[in-house]
Amino acid sequence: MLPEVLQDRAALYVSGAMNADERSNFELVLEFHHELKAHVERLTKLGIVMLAARDAEHMAPPPELRNRLLVALESREQQAGPEVLVVAGPDCRVQQVNSAFFEMCGYTIDDVRGRKPSEVLQGPETEKAAIDRIRGALRDRTPCTETLINYHRDGSRYRVRLSITPILDDAGEPLWFVAKERKLEAL
Repeated sequence: MLPEVLQDRAALYVSGAMNADERSNFELVLEFHHELKAHVERLTKLGIVMLAARDAEHMAPPPELRNRLLVALESREQQAGPEVLVVAGPDCRVQQVNSAFFEMCGYTIDDVRGRKPSEVLQGPETEKAAIDRIRGALRDRTPCTETLINYHRDGSRYRVRLSITPILDDAGEPLWFVAKERKLEAL
């Protein structure tokens, strides 16, 4: 059973009641949380049935919802290359990664599950000041974006743009930290 906070957020998401930042953060969770994604799909189908039961003149979605969906689709199409997603729990230990993670750094989920990403990906040339800023943002539960040097499983270095978003419950406690990463260049 999904926690009540996630059920509530799913209802807000499907109804279009979230602002752009809330929608974006919720969509990060949907990338890895299959039970929540199925719940959103059920709510969406229910909404379609309810709309179909109404008069035809009321079936068109509100213009702001339509525009927001079109903009979201366009922005996804414009993104270059696969985006790596890393999902960590409140303890900052990896719970999930997508297939682009393996392609970028050579590690599988079995290599990193239960470990902090820094234990695996960082090395001697990883910028200490950037690491300190990331740790501060995690501690303060605020989003952050940094450019780092990370290390592939084979020891080669690459520069990556890392954005971490905390997904918080209603009390402000972290449910997950979701990192989106994009490889900038091999070094």
